[in-house]
Amino acid sequence: MMKINNINVIGIDLSLKSTGITVYDTKNNKLIFGNIISNKISDKHRFKNINYIKYSDKPLNFKYHKTINNGEYSEYEGNQSLKIMMAVKSIMRFLSVYLKNDSNRHNVIVFESHLLPQILGIKQFRGLSHLIALQHILRENIILHCLKENISIEFCFFSPSEVKSLFTGNGRADKSKMVDIFIDEYDGKKLIPDILRDKEETIMYLNDIVDSFALVTSYFNRLYNIVEKKIPVKTKITKRKKTEIKSTFKDSLINSIIN
Repeated sequence: MMKINNINVIGIDLSLKSTGITVYDTKNNKLIFGNIISNKISDKHRFKNINYIKYSDKPLNFKYHKTINNGEYSEYEGNQSLKIMMAVKSIMRFLSVYLKNDSNRHNVIVFESHLLPQILGIKQFRGLSHLIALQHILRENIILHCLKENISIEFCFFSPSEVKSLFTGNGRADKSKMVDIFIDEYDGKKLIPDILRDKEETIMYLNDIVDSFALVTSYFNRLYNIVEKKIPVKTKITKRKKTEIKSTFKDSLINSIIN
């Protein structure tokens, strides 16, 4: 079994406008936050301890020419493909630094799974289809990079409601509640010193970081449950012991070295 203290866990909350990434290096007890954002987002919304990478929606030398009048759909889809390409390129620029190929090091990459609602409008369906495409293309690039560099990886997936439930106790928690839990239970003021400067701004421009952090904590919550189940039946785990395990994990994150 892979040692828990030799795992690199990377939570990725994907978006074509702002992708939040949290890297937790258990071996060196380091926590790294990354935000891959469109160049349309102003620099005034930046927070401390976040590594930002800005990207353009399309290459500067790219020109889109139409030979027939086929409506706006063709041009829209072409532009979305360019956005996905540019986003993946920038995300990989960040990930390539933190995907470790040390001896016996294992990298776990945690995503949200995308569930298709029963009722979905055309606009919502398009948005979801582009997110699914973004995740698949990013996973392909991660696999190619790891094959080239001989890096050990694993993909994990949690539904949005699972992440919210594991992080807040409520599978329907809103963005404000997610931020509150990050601040109150994980000492968000220490991890991101200026997180309290404006609540609305924090919810709008840090929710992707908080969600990626929640993906990392979801992985560890599930991991500890697995570890507990593998302990022999004769060894009874008390409720106090379970609390100590989770508290140790929280303390490690809170006291981690911000890079």
